[in-house]
Amino acid sequence: KADLMDAQGKQFASPSLVIHGEKQKASIISVRIRSDQQLGRKSVANETMDNIIDIISQNKGRAYKSDGSIIGIFAPSITRTFDNSLDALNVSYKITSLLKEYNHKYIPKLSFGVALHEGEIIAKKDKGNLLFTPLGSTLPTSKRISELANDELLISEDANKSLTGKIKSSLRPNVKNYRVYSVNEMSDKSKNYQFINKFLERNKEYKNLNNFRV
Repeated sequence: KADLMDAQGKQFASPSLVIHGEKQKASIISVRIRSDQQLGRKSVANETMDNIIDIISQNKGRAYKSDGSIIGIFAPSITRTFDNSLDALNVSYKITSLLKEYNHKYIPKLSFGVALHEGEIIAKKDKGNLLFTPLGSTLPTSKRISELANDELLISEDANKSLTGKIKSSLRPNVKNYRVYSVNEMSDKSKNYQFINKFLERNKEYKNLNNFRV
């Protein structure tokens, strides 16, 4: 069941049966925090989860909570652009960096996974909110990849294809029945230089990004 999170006037996404909408390709971020059942309502960890939702919203996405996951949707009807893959990837990096920073500062640590996927939805904009019907395995695939990610960001085969020419990636072997990738380098250097460098400074274990240059 989705938590629509509109109590404070925030704009949100809502999976629902959309009859009069448009078929669109969307970039989908799934964030799975496995230890959320241990968290108090007013804990710093819950504030971090709220910050994840804010990051998605501030970057033209729409978010909702579903079965222990935070789902962010970047669809043309909201973002006003047909290719949202690179922007969604940048948001995915920001979320991963935020969670790693949390684990650096606080105990108990959060076990998490972040996934970026591409899929088709039927979308309708309603007062700034996004109503959508996911098609095929769009949502299950994004959620499953985030469950397989081990305190990291993984991108799906479909997301990797959409990012062709914008990134360099490597196939991760032995991730059950999914073809998933790690991002090695960002090709859109002028746009992403400042954020990626800050990300690398905070996350020294991301060795495969250390070859990034402007």
